[in-house]
Amino acid sequence: EDLEMLSGIGEHQEEEMLDSSSREGKGFKIPFYPGNSTVYNPMKSKTFRVVPKQMFLLGYADNTHLKGFQGHDVVQLGDNFVDTKFGAITDCNS
Repeated sequence: EDLEMLSGIGEHQEEEMLDSSSREGKGFKIPFYPGNSTVYNPMKSKTFRVVPKQMFLLGYADNTHLKGFQGHDVVQLGDNFVDTKFGAITDCNS
């Protein structure tokens, strides 16, 4: 779904996003194109690990829920690498 949303960005909007980040001096050397992205798979990562005892269950008023755990991995964006935690969803009923 997120990729579909990103692929709806027009070429002009995409260029504006890249140009505005370049003007601020924080742009990447390689431009971002959603079609060049891949789906994250923790089984293929050499640096992924589960954060112990950090399960979560979020319930909402409409009886939908998200269930999962926290993961920890090194994420690369362009030439930048960041060691970060994130939520890994294992069950969603919406």
